[in-house]
Amino acid sequence: MKFPRRSLLAFSPFLPVALTSSEAKRVDAPIDVASAITEAITNGTGVLRLPAGEFQVSGVKINQPFVLEGIPGQTIFQGALSGPMITVTDTQDVTITGISFRGRKQPRTAATKSAALLMATRVERVQIRNCAFIDSATSGARIEASSGEVLSCRFTSLDEFGLIAQDCHALQISGNALDDMGNGGIAVWQTAKGHDGARISNNVISKVRAESGGSGQVGNGINVFNGANVTIANNLATDCAYSGIRCNSADNAQINGNTVLRSGETALYAEFSFEGSIISGNIIDGATTGISIANFLQGGRMATCMGNIIRNTRRSEIVGAPGIGISCEAETVVSNNVIEGTDSTAIQLGWGEYCRNISAQGNIIRNAARGISFSDAPGARHVLIVGNMIDQPKEFAIAGMQWDKVTTGDYLVAAEKPPAQVIMYGNVLIRSP
Repeated sequence: MKFPRRSLLAFSPFLPVALTSSEAKRVDAPIDVASAITEAITNGTGVLRLPAGEFQVSGVKINQPFVLEGIPGQTIFQGALSGPMITVTDTQDVTITGISFRGRKQPRTAATKSAALLMATRVERVQIRNCAFIDSATSGARIEASSGEVLSCRFTSLDEFGLIAQDCHALQISGNALDDMGNGGIAVWQTAKGHDGARISNNVISKVRAESGGSGQVGNGINVFNGANVTIANNLATDCAYSGIRCNSADNAQINGNTVLRSGETALYAEFSFEGSIISGNIIDGATTGISIANFLQGGRMATCMGNIIRNTRRSEIVGAPGIGISCEAETVVSNNVIEGTDSTAIQLGWGEYCRNISAQGNIIRNAARGISFSDAPGARHVLIVGNMIDQPKEFAIAGMQWDKVTTGDYLVAAEKPPAQVIMYGNVLIRSP
């Protein structure tokens, strides 16, 4: 978007020289950003364009439609406090583009956990583009009860989260780069279960820690909680302390075409009280468990898990995960996946009595300790195992288990009849070198 030169000059009363877009010099411009924004709103222009330079900014408030534009990588807001530099509330059509928000490192406190460099609350169509959020004890941006988009932004060295979207609707989060996060990359949360509709795509996330501890509440590249109808597609998440992608109590989630590398725990999770997940076309390399579709006890059920590539899932005593490729519990189809190199079971169908209406079809498994297991525990229900190819399993190709104990022989080795609730045929065991 182009602005006339007077939009810069009119709202820069402390700027000693007039700058044009062709001038390459970087200046330390003593502009009072809060006063300039207030003047732009008062004059009815609603536009402030800032030059290259560093600006001390703290506690600026925007509550009307507004455009704030800087030069990407050159217009830097330096925070004086741990609180937000800019707060946008109760308005619509606010665009912030080309601003680098640079915080100040300090010890993490209860206040820094909920704070962010940029806050937006109850804003229809907030647009944050080509911005950077750098070096803060807080999160980068926090958006609440709003709609809009966060596009092509950079989040680096933040002690909490890169981006938190709380109780938003249909937010588009795309093309962002997040690196070195203390507790999480992108968090999309709803206070109560309900529609969210976020589109999270084409983001690159790396080095996410879990500074607050716990068992997976933090430490994830992308985390969706309680929000229904969210699409997570074509993201790259590497070196996350827990999961690359973790959907908790999120109905109708679509998790497609993502690459997740070197996860500390389960690479990709659909868990707790969810109904309906499509998990397809993802690549997972390095995790303790590749994909977990879990918690039928809390109502977690109904998924398709198709066409994924999973390799190198390893046992870890630290998180107690056993090196599984895919695990699921109820109303789930596991089909046409390729799984290679698992320390434990490549495909685990059910856990104890939490096993109902599961199908494993057309999967290729190679170099697994165990091929496919199904729950043989009392209360386990129907399982279909058809047309899978299992190459060189170390312990068994297909067998029943009661929790973590093997209770049957290998059905692809002995002519044993499976339990009545299990149907299997057309499976192939390969012993080639």
